[in-house]
Amino acid sequence: MLPEAYQIEALIRRRRSIRSYQDESIEQAVMERLLQVAWKAFKLAQKGKADFVDFLSTQINLTNGCKETVTLDCDASEINGATLLAGK
Repeated sequence: MLPEAYQIEALIRRRRSIRSYQDESIEQAVMERLLQVAWKAFKLAQKGKADFVDFLSTQINLTNGCKETVTLDCDASEINGATLLAGK
């Protein structure tokens, strides 16, 4: 497992252990959603050729309603929701 995975997993576990459903604030809800998106990106990155940050940016964009993320990275262009910027 990569070091980023341990950090993400630790954050998720910590958030779940201290989270109170009765007084969950907007900030907590946003943090939980961000951790879910980061975890999904990490799991996809384990199976793909692109870097984790490419999966993360694409997942964040998809979560926020963007249908495509433009990239210059050939490996990242194979991610669902990413498109390679074609040169002349």
